[in-house]
Amino acid sequence: MSTYAFVNTMQAKAGRQGELVELLRDLAVSMHAEPGRLHYSVHRAIGDENGPVTVIQGFASLEAVEAHAAWMEPHLPELVSLLDAPPDPPVLLEPVVLSGHPLESFGAPGATGA
Repeated sequence: MSTYAFVNTMQAKAGRQGELVELLRDLAVSMHAEPGRLHYSVHRAIGDENGPVTVIQGFASLEAVEAHAAWMEPHLPELVSLLDAPPDPPVLLEPVVLSGHPLESFGAPGATGA
């Protein structure tokens, strides 16, 4: 099964990282229910409440990626209002098979998703 990952890095306006994380948390409720969604997680440097956050998403198909992009579009103004600058376009990644181990793919048996 091919899986696809999106990676975004976003820098919140000064003092607003908490609001950004809260918005991402609110959006996660709907995103977790999206068909073809395999993974959604948000990360930041340990203890850095002012630095950028990185969002990692996993999808089962390119159609699921496109459906997510369409769903996300009306939420972009609220998201962008919290950012220091518009986010760079997300990087869409395809898997590179290493050994075929299940942990090399989102949603594979033995892998964990959020």
